[in-house]
Parts: sequence; structure tokens; C-alpha cells
Amino acid sequence: MAATGIAVCTQFNTTYPSFTLTPSTTSATSLFFMHIGLTLMEAGVIRSKNVTNTFIKNILNFFVVALAYWAVGYAFAFGMESNVFIGYRNWFSENMPVGAYTGWAYHFLLCAIVVAIATSSLAERGEFMAYPIFAFILAAFVYPISTHWAWHIKGWLYAGADGVGFRDDGGSGVVFVTAGAAALVAAVFVGPRHGRFDNEDGQPIPIRAHSTPFVGLGALLIMLGFMGMTPTVTLMNLFLAATGGAIVAVILRKFGMCGQNGCCRGYETDNFSWGLLTIVNGAICGMVAVVGTGHLMYPWSAFVTGTVAGIAYCTWSFVSVTIKVDDPLDTVAVYLGGGFWGLMAGPLFSTVCGVVWSNQDTFQQTARWLGWNMLGGVAFLAWASLLCVLLFGILKCLRLLRVNHEVQARGLDVVIHRERAYPPEAYLDMDPTPYSDGSGSLSKPHKLGREAPQIGRDPSPRRRGYPYY
Repeated sequence: MAATGIAVCTQFNTTYPSFTLTPSTTSATSLFFMHIGLTLMEAGVIRSKNVTNTFIKNILNFFVVALAYWAVGYAFAFGMESNVFIGYRNWFSENMPVGAYTGWAYHFLLCAIVVAIATSSLAERGEFMAYPIFAFILAAFVYPISTHWAWHIKGWLYAGADGVGFRDDGGSGVVFVTAGAAALVAAVFVGPRHGRFDNEDGQPIPIRAHSTPFVGLGALLIMLGFMGMTPTVTLMNLFLAATGGAIVAVILRKFGMCGQNGCCRGYETDNFSWGLLTIVNGAICGMVAVVGTGHLMYPWSAFVTGTVAGIAYCTWSFVSVTIKVDDPLDTVAVYLGGGFWGLMAGPLFSTVCGVVWSNQDTFQQTARWLGWNMLGGVAFLAWASLLCVLLFGILKCLRLLRVNHEVQARGLDVVIHRERAYPPEAYLDMDPTPYSDGSGSLSKPHKLGREAPQIGRDPSPRRRGYPYY
């Protein structure tokens, strides 16, 4: 019986190698929608004066990641020649088989998702030049080496010891712990947005999202992207985990534990409401937790995994605000918190050899799997943190990390890009009503709040539905 248990527990790394299963055109397309969702969600959470900056940053970073991953990233991750730590072949796709092109596209999109998640923690106060530099380092060194350790057949985590090693087929740890760790370091180094915390007592001050439709639509596209993370995960388990995470997160918010806009403050009475960001972040956190090994769970196990992920999200969010880490999208709570729990949930609930189903013959192997997963999570956290600390330390010394208070007050769109997302000129009114002098000519455009010669029309901006800035 012992031999059988060991055989079951040691087969998974050779039976389900993620880097040969995941690449496909359909899954890559889903990941591209996830990137769109991350951009929309970030643009919705921030204020309207920084929306153009967010779109330009995410689109430019997408191309920077493509260049970096094509040049060195893929070689470091899945090079045809490699050792336990790093690959060193296929630079600029040199000698790469044509059949590997789809795999390159899939893993490049995963890398772009890591960058989009990590850079969102700098929203509204990051110096623009810091973004492409950050993106290049993540795509060229941080994420590829983590994937080599976990998903390449020669990687030290993948190989393990005595037939048992790290397993994370969908990326709960490889993708999301790496992204969350980078986001945490970035948020700590750049500091909070001006006005996020009270200068006198240090209490958090909510900064409202400027577009809840952007947040909702972006979250739905992110959930769509999870469907392409790995073809082995069952959609039932994915959706049940999202359900558990969303329900428990919004319940905790109603009881005052979890707030909106990264403001998880149980001692504030205005937190007792149904918050959109809380619901969608809880759902995404549940998906983050289950995507790694959800295909090895029963549906009830996936729901439990998502439920615990919702609790983890609220806890991490509360801690982040308590230590005054300004994370506009709760990136650290969702992806780092959910990813770490996901690395534990697989060994606990797996139908292959999880702790719940283990016996005296298989428990030792299951415990070793859990240990390898925890070691992998710590390795991803340490590797990403080390490189990001060095990077942000240099950028801070060169004053390339953060814009000043005046720029934050005026908005990055105007100061840096000279391009508003919502220019006042877009609200000029072309009224076809003839002038009162009876000339019959059409009225000229008029600006907000400026009275125009009209008949029977109320020119008030408030009545006419114009936005205020």
C-alpha cells in the first residue's frame, strides 16, 4: 500500500508539466482579455485626472515586455540549454522551433499580466520613466527565472527530491505571488498618494474610484482571462472559488472588516455597505487561489478554497492599510495573499494525494508536497523582492520613482502627457436652436458654465448633466 501511495503522489510532475499543456491560441486570447481587464480596472479605480497615464503606461509596458521577453526572458525561462537555476539558449528566438511560437506567446502574455499587476501599485504617483524600466526588469529577469524554477523540467523546484516537488500548474504562486511581491515592494518604496492618510492622526482617507463601470467591466474581463490560465482547471471549480471569495468578502465588509478602495478599516462606520471593489476583488482572489491546482479538487474543495481566499483578501487588505501601504487596487491582498493560500490549498485538498484524503502511507509524501510548495512561494517572494528592492533603491536615488505633490494635485494626464482623458472641450454644446434675434443661424459652441443664447433651455451645467472637475 505504501508503494502505491508513493507512486500516486510522485507522478504529477511527469504527468502534468504545465509548460507543455498550457500554450494554445485560445488560452492566449483569454490572457489578452485579462490584460485589458487589468487596464480597465486600474483606470476605473483611480481618479479621472490620471486615466490617460494609466492607459499609456499599460499599453507601452505591453510592448516593453514583448521586447524583453523576446530578447532574454524566454531564454532564461525555457531555453533549450539550461541548468537548475536558469536557461541560456534561444536569445531573440534563435533556433527556436516554429512549434514553440504559440508557447512563447502564451508565456509572454503571462509575463505581461505580472507586469500589469505589479505596476498598478504605483498608480497616480509613479514617475512615468519608472514604469518601462520596472516592466523590463520584471519581464527580463524576475518572472522568467521564477518560471524556470517551477515549470522547466530542469528547474530545482520542479525536480524536487525523491519524486516529490513543487506543483503549481496554473500559476497561483509562479505568476501571482511573484506579481504581488513586486507590487508590495513598489508600493512601499513609492509611498502613499498625497492625501491618502491624515497628516495628524495617520487615519486612512478613502479616495473614491472615478468609474465603477470601468471597475466592473475590467473585473469581468479578468475573470474571463482566468479561463485561459490552464486547460486542466475545471470551469466549475473556478467559478465556485470565485463565488466563495466574493460572498465572504462582501459579508466581512458588511460587518465592518473590509472596506473599499484599499481601505480595510473595521473601526469606520461608513464601511457597512455593498462595495463593488470588495466583491470583485474577493472573486478574483478566489480564482487566484484555485487556478494552480483546481483541476485536482472536488467542487466543494474549490468553494472552500475560494472562501478562505476571501478571508485572506480582507486580512491582507486590513494589514496593508494598518502599516500605511497605499495600494489603490488592493493588488497585494488579492494576488500575494490569494497566491500563497493557493499554494497551500492544492496539497491540502488535492484528490491525488491531498492531506484531507491521505492516510498513514501517503501522509509523508503529501506533507513533502506542501513543504515544496511553501518553499517555492518563499523563493518567488524573496527573488522578486530582492531585485525590486535594488531597482527601486536606484530609482529613488536618481529621483525617477515618484512625482511631487504639485504634479499629483494637477494630475499626471495634464502635466506629463498634456492629454486629458475627459477634456472639457469634449463637453462643448452644439445647440441647433436658433438665436433669439430671429436670424435663424445655429448657436456657436459654448464652454462649461458659460451661458449661451438659447430659447427655452436651461444652460446650467448641473441641469445639463456636465461633469465637474
